[in-house]
Amino acid sequence: MGRVGAEAERRLLREPGCSLSPVFAAAAILAAYLAGAAIAAPPAMAGESVPPRGDEASSSGGGATAGRPGETAPGTGAPEKVEMEPVTVTASRSAEQRLSEVPQYATVISREEVEKSGARDLGELLRGRTGLTLTSYGGPGTMTNLALRGTSSSQTLVLVDGRPVQDIANGTPDFSRFPVEDIERVEILRGPAGAMYGSFAMGGAVNIITRRTVSDRPAFSLRSGYGSWNTFDERISHGWKKGIVDYDIAAAFRRSDDGYRRNSDFQSRDATARIGIEPVREFRAEYRFGYRWDWLGLPGPVPPVGFPAPYGNRRVTSKFDRQNGEIYRNDLTLEFRPVPEVALRGKAYLDLDRLHSFFRYNSFDPSTFAPYRADNYNAYHATVTGQEISARWTVVPEYTVSAGADFRQEKLDARMTEINHDTRAGVTRTEWDPMVHKSGVWMRHEWRAMEHIRLVGSVRYDWHSEFGDHWTASGGMVIDATKGTRVRFHGGTSYRAPTMNDLYWPQGGNEDLEPEVGWSFETSVEQKLFDDRLSLHSGYFFWRTDDKIQWAPDASGMFWTPQNLNRQTCHGVEVEARARPIRPLEISLRYHFLYSLQKNREIVYYDFMTGDIRMDDIERVAAYLPRHNFAAEVAYSAPWGTRFAVQEQATSKRVAYYPDYSGAPVIRMRRKESDALAITNVLISHSFRKLLPKSFRGDVEIYGIARNIFNDRGFEQFGNSYSDRDFPIPPRNFEAGIRMTF
Repeated sequence: MGRVGAEAERRLLREPGCSLSPVFAAAAILAAYLAGAAIAAPPAMAGESVPPRGDEASSSGGGATAGRPGETAPGTGAPEKVEMEPVTVTASRSAEQRLSEVPQYATVISREEVEKSGARDLGELLRGRTGLTLTSYGGPGTMTNLALRGTSSSQTLVLVDGRPVQDIANGTPDFSRFPVEDIERVEILRGPAGAMYGSFAMGGAVNIITRRTVSDRPAFSLRSGYGSWNTFDERISHGWKKGIVDYDIAAAFRRSDDGYRRNSDFQSRDATARIGIEPVREFRAEYRFGYRWDWLGLPGPVPPVGFPAPYGNRRVTSKFDRQNGEIYRNDLTLEFRPVPEVALRGKAYLDLDRLHSFFRYNSFDPSTFAPYRADNYNAYHATVTGQEISARWTVVPEYTVSAGADFRQEKLDARMTEINHDTRAGVTRTEWDPMVHKSGVWMRHEWRAMEHIRLVGSVRYDWHSEFGDHWTASGGMVIDATKGTRVRFHGGTSYRAPTMNDLYWPQGGNEDLEPEVGWSFETSVEQKLFDDRLSLHSGYFFWRTDDKIQWAPDASGMFWTPQNLNRQTCHGVEVEARARPIRPLEISLRYHFLYSLQKNREIVYYDFMTGDIRMDDIERVAAYLPRHNFAAEVAYSAPWGTRFAVQEQATSKRVAYYPDYSGAPVIRMRRKESDALAITNVLISHSFRKLLPKSFRGDVEIYGIARNIFNDRGFEQFGNSYSDRDFPIPPRNFEAGIRMTF
């Protein structure tokens, strides 16, 4: 296994830390000292006007973007330094909207912060954001789930350029499969968005806006990195606008040969291409293509102490399980503005998702009960086609109405094949090929009732080929109470449609399922102080979900099938502060609190001989959600081009529940707790822009990243059983590389 691998195994035996790191404490002391120096500075310095940060903008109106996405200075390949404008977010779906006009708490992560963050995929980029809780199955490339305000990952809608990219089999998006090289910005809309987007948006929506270059000079960017576990990270992109045509192309390659556990190696290849044509200002057509290929090991959780896995070892459940996937995305978008007050938009898309997996385990012949080693091959081929149309009409400056419709067809071709590993005989095949059709129409009204009051209301009607129709609605208010103070209120209903696996799984799918339904309310206050040097946000929200889908035994007690059994409620508080006491220093603090209860129908009695089964409604603290979530970052940009940042992410313990059949026929739930996590990352970079000749219109930068520097040995994702030791997070690791733009 080698010295590095052996050291990684020894580290896994250590207890995880539960407190904030000394490095972050020292950075906080330094920040406090510099802040005090700024306050004590002469009036000319203390009162200096500093524009708000451009790396992350909140719905308080802070932050900015420099013109259009990806825009560069005419005749150069470098970003143009222009006057900052308020960041906009596509909360209205039909057109961009100022953050100050959105009644929900929304934030935008700009391209600048994407580059500064050191993130390798969308999952890493979203870590530590207010209201977001991420869980990962391990190292690079492994599945990463997101809970938005305590909802499940399948209740969070993921969009690319405004259209859904949810996994149709289980409804759970994998945030590790979205590379960052083609991201212009990420918009996070918290709270129900079902009245605009339909199913899955119960907790909110994450919208990935892809890059679009509008430079009249060819622009290039390169990045090459190398890190722990023999990990390579190579990226290249190019864009140009020539006359009425503009285009972007990008490619990325990542490979981790060794991995921090056996069978945790990983490879991925990504490519994107976009071409747009704008013959006149009133019309634009754009086509975008995306491709991803990945190949990774599935080591599984750490086995129980003293019980090595039959096809693994004492650190991995499997040395053989693998997964391979391919994704093709095609988008065609048309935009037309016949008159200044009316904007029309249409989109058509086609997605092909191919996922293949292999598992080895022990099985038995049902006719002879003879055991054998089984090889299981799974293939899931998903095909999604969709069309969207929308219109936005500014009736008068104070009143705007938007409306639209969308149509979607989802088809899944799935196959599971099991064979005897030793004889290569006894083939068992299970196949199913379901298809569903979805459609919806929506309308949104935006009205500035008074100079300082804005009202927003939306309604949507959805039709599903399996469960029929469903209505959702939402409404909100934005009040500019005083200069720098903004108050928001928002409430709405939402729902989540059953997934393909829920409806059609061969061993128990239930086509009679109803969608999960819910409602929520939120209010927040935002304050900007000291010429926007300090920005504060605090808010409260509550949501409730009924008819949650749970897999449980059917009436016979012989088969498990999904049923509408559960209910969940959540109270939450969000607090965020961003400060820039002096120009080179940036400080951000984020905290959110979740108190969530689940009321599940659980098995309490199961007689295997007679089939007698009893279930009770039992209320418990919700599984998998840490009650406290804290994140902070202190960054200092020196005038000579060096930037130093310390990031801290801490979460309290999580709980999970496992049925205990050892006392059958009486069944009990065993409670399992994780330790608290505290992960510290350090990032340092240096730009050579000032040393380069003036004829070189770009930048060369070197960077280094140390992740989890205090080697926290906890886990985020629980394992498959009470006795196993779950999925450990990666230990301390490093990365260094170079970035070039020209």
